[in-house]
Formats: sequence, structure tokens, C-alpha cells
Amino acid sequence: MTPEQAKRDWAQDLTETQIKTIRGLGYIEAVKQVREWTGCGLQDAKDLVVHHRPPVPGLMAPTVHPGGTPRPELAAQITVAWAVVELAIEAMGNCRPARRDYDLPGGAAFRTAQRQHLARLERLCEVLSELGQIRKAILLQREDAP
Repeated sequence: MTPEQAKRDWAQDLTETQIKTIRGLGYIEAVKQVREWTGCGLQDAKDLVVHHRPPVPGLMAPTVHPGGTPRPELAAQITVAWAVVELAIEAMGNCRPARRDYDLPGGAAFRTAQRQHLARLERLCEVLSELGQIRKAILLQREDAP
């Protein structure tokens, strides 16, 4: 079985309840949950989470047509952007707040720093989801589309 076939099988194995569950989780928690349910690898789990995110209303994607940028080039550009955002998400995981760096006796700075950190992380995850939707829209278009 090829990795692509396995990914399709994992996607088919997700129930509607599981899809609703991952839509209600943050990106990182959703990836962990999909890996637990399916046993798939990290990248496949990330792809499945983005695939099952609800569409962003009004999100614009480029139109593939003979006079425009070729589909492979558009897909490559968005894939590079996707990879950079993924690296940013991983880097954010490595620089999460540590209590010893924020809290003075009796202070609430650590909890505030945690909330702010998670909010930044979620914004990056939203960007990743949008990039995934744009990439999917590009790949679904025919090269000779008008």
C-alpha cells in the first residue's frame, strides 16, 4: 500500500463524530488526537486535520488557467509557505512560557503569558489551515481550465 493510499484509508476511517471532535480542538491537540485514532505519522495527521477543518468563508484561491501561473508552480509556492508556517508552529512549541521566567511571588504573569502564547499559536494554525485550503483548491483545478 502506498502512503497516499494509506492516507485515504485513514481519512475514510475517521467518523463524523471524530471529524466534529477535531474541528473543536486546537490544531496541535487535533493532530495528537488523529495520530492516536489512526496510528498514522505526524505529517499525515497534520494533513488530515487541515483537510477536515471547516472551510474559511470567502477565502480566495488563485484560478488556474492557460494565461496564468501554471498549477505546479502555484502549488509549489503555497507548499513552501505551508512549510514555513509549520516550522513557525514547531518553533512556538519550543519557546512556550516557563513559569520561572514570568512569575514573581503572587503574580499572574505566567497565566497571561500562556494565554497570549496559545493565542499566537492558534493564529498560526488558522493561517496553516487557510494555506491548506488554498493548496487543495489549486490542486483540484484542471490545468486547462478557462
